Amino acid sequence: MHLVDTGRTELILPRELAHKDLMANPIVTKVLSHPTVLGPRMVVHSLGAALAEPGAKGQNWHRDQGYLLGGDSLFYNGLAGQDLPPHVFNAFVPLVPNMTHEHGPTEFCMGSSWLDGVPYWEEGYYKDLSLLEAIEDYVELGENGCPPRFWRSPIPRFGDMVIFDYQLLHRGGRNLSPDMRAVVYATYSRDWYKDGNFKSKSRELVNLNSFESDQQEAANEQMIETTRFALPESMECGNSMLECLSGEPPVILEKMDKFLSDHRIAGEPEIELGPDEVLVVSFTIGNVDLDSVSIYDKTNQDSLVQTLDEGHYAFFESTAGTILEARTPDGHVLKSWKVAEDQDQVLVSKSHSNSLQNEL
Repeated sequence: MHLVDTGRTELILPRELAHKDLMANPIVTKVLSHPTVLGPRMVVHSLGAALAEPGAKGQNWHRDQGYLLGGDSLFYNGLAGQDLPPHVFNAFVPLVPNMTHEHGPTEFCMGSSWLDGVPYWEEGYYKDLSLLEAIEDYVELGENGCPPRFWRSPIPRFGDMVIFDYQLLHRGGRNLSPDMRAVVYATYSRDWYKDGNFKSKSRELVNLNSFESDQQEAANEQMIETTRFALPESMECGNSMLECLSGEPPVILEKMDKFLSDHRIAGEPEIELGPDEVLVVSFTIGNVDLDSVSIYDKTNQDSLVQTLDEGHYAFFESTAGTILEARTPDGHVLKSWKVAEDQDQVLVSKSHSNSLQNEL
């Protein structure tokens, strides 16, 4: 178990949960084992679950791994993310029956993996010229910002799978729902991306890009041979998870008081302010795909702060605790939130127009 942040937990799962219908799903393996993706010798690097408790704050933009050849690779090696195929993919399945924006689904910054290894000060060759303009935005926004036109946040249905490049900028959103937002994930990689302490067994390999139904078990064993699994201390009761069940009725994680109370990470100490002092916070707000969005300060007589055209963003300074609203020209409220002491980038899109996203 790894505590990512307050209210966010990552679990490494045991081998017994690496079921062939999940790990060696014919559709998933056919896509990922294509030569232009990971190739037919791909393996499963890790299997786990990520949990975001109700009230968990949003994450900063991040990559699951930095570029293999270094952040300045284009300058030193003549290669960057745009030049080489991916070597690791993350695939996750949500365990929330009816996911909404309130659950804080994962947000992605498209095109960022192509810019991995590109020093922002270096002029060079770009396969997609739109990325050249994006570099200017990345320089201005810094590592904790995504140009609005590249922002995507799919709402997967129960049973859907989301697959993305390990090096793509992404972040988990703030969980405003009363539910535990849980996903099961598997990390698929090229066969050379693994712990060198593991030795592969000599045997005939299954073609993962095309295998028969009676080969699914063999395909699964082939992929998980060097996977990182958890090693529970209480697995002496048998070789399968079913043999290890206690017989007691299952308990929903949200209702496990011990789990919720014991798994916390102490945050930064609160900033102490004098009686006449206020904390001013700097952050950005971006308009992803709406014709126009206006930002209003509800705390200051509902005054208009700024209007953003489609694809534009702006830097804001506001007092922590200020209530802001994003509205369409006809007055429809898209998003309402209280500025936090550690306020991160705010992005507004058409996907918010179906229901008010209230973060108060």
